[in-house]
This record gives sequence, structure tokens and C-alpha cells, in this order.
Amino acid sequence: MLTASTLFVGAALLWAGVFKAFARSAPVAAVQSGLPVWFYRTVGAVELAAAFAVFIVPIVAVPLALGFLVFLGYRKVTRPESSCGCTSAQPSPIGVRHFARAGLLLAAAVHAVIAGPVPLLTAVVVSALELLVFALVSPDLDRWWLYPLRRLKVKLTHPLADTATGDIPLLATVQQLQRSEAFRRVGGLLRSDVVESWDEGEWRILRYTIGHEGKLADAVFAVPRLTDEPDRIKLAIVAR
Repeated sequence: MLTASTLFVGAALLWAGVFKAFARSAPVAAVQSGLPVWFYRTVGAVELAAAFAVFIVPIVAVPLALGFLVFLGYRKVTRPESSCGCTSAQPSPIGVRHFARAGLLLAAAVHAVIAGPVPLLTAVVVSALELLVFALVSPDLDRWWLYPLRRLKVKLTHPLADTATGDIPLLATVQQLQRSEAFRRVGGLLRSDVVESWDEGEWRILRYTIGHEGKLADAVFAVPRLTDEPDRIKLAIVAR
């Protein structure tokens, strides 16, 4: 017999622990989150141990989940541009979705403690629903479901289609840029709207002003002009 959320809590901790402890890109994620690599790996080992211990002593996951939430809050205040680094090395400045994910894990950990035992099928169904919500609020998984949906929408609605002149509206380019990982990397540093833009072949170049290392700098984006491919967008930060 299991409590309702045990499988979900165990799976979430196992996923995070395996990445931190064994992934080749874990050191990159550690740097992006502002943690020493050795400490980051240690956290992964603790998560792995807790992933199995939660089936015996469910309460072990509660302080761990609470610690995640506190860490996100601390990093949001002290280094708002840093990435979560929770389950991947994909750059993703800490935002609402990261807090929602950590909050869900904490709520599930508490539920696993206070809820009574349930049949295996019930535990599987409840945990599957929680995993679905967990996936929806995890920026790390956007490339598996959100980006394909956006590309499908583009194919169906043709937002870049224009008149016979073939000109692409600047707004369409900006909207594509705002859906990219490159934009999210510096989104919290922006100090202006589009300062200038120009076309170079298949690319449209957009320049923004950002705050970088205590000084103003230029964030220059190269955005595909004729297609909707946010994953191809390139970023260069140019000091003034």
C-alpha cells in the first residue's frame, strides 16, 4: 500500500537526482545556478537517496522540497538572472513556473505524509496527474511539448504570411524572439524595447539595451526572418 503522492515524489526526486549526480552537463547547470559543482553533485546524491527512502519514510521529502523552494526565493532575490539548474542545463532564469514546480513538489511531499494508504492503482493515477502538471510547469520540458505545439500553430495559422511584397512585420519577429531560450537568458536584464533592427539575408537582427555586469550593454539577436524557428535564434552581448 502506498500513500497517494508517493510515486510522484519519488519519480521527481529520482529525475532531479540522476541529472545532478550523473549528467555530463551537470557542471554547467551548477555554474548557471551559482552553486559549486561538488555541492551540486552532493545535492543530487541526497535526492537519489530520498527518492528511495520516501517509500519507507515519506517525511524525508518534505524538508528537501522546502529547501528547494527557499533556495529559489533566495536566488531570485540575490541573482535573478541565474538559472534554476534543477533538472537540466538549459538556461532558464528563475520565474513563476519554477516556483510552481517547487511548490507542487512540496505540496505532494506533504500529501504523501498526511494521506492514508491507498491501493496501487489509485496511487498510480494520482501520481500520473501530478506528473502531468509537473511537466506543464517545467521549462526544461518545453521542447518536448510546448515548442511542437507552437510550430503546429505556426503551420496552421501562417502568422508570418504577409502581402505580395513579402515583407515580414517586425512584430512577428519580436514575438518569435520572445519565445526563444536566447531571449529568456537575458529577459530580466532588458533596459529597453527594440532599439534598432535590420535584415541580413535570411536573418533579422534586433538590438536591445541590457544591464550587464553593472553597466549598459547591447544584446544583439539574430532571428530567422522567413521561418518560425525560435530554437535557431542566436544572441551576442556586446559591451559598450
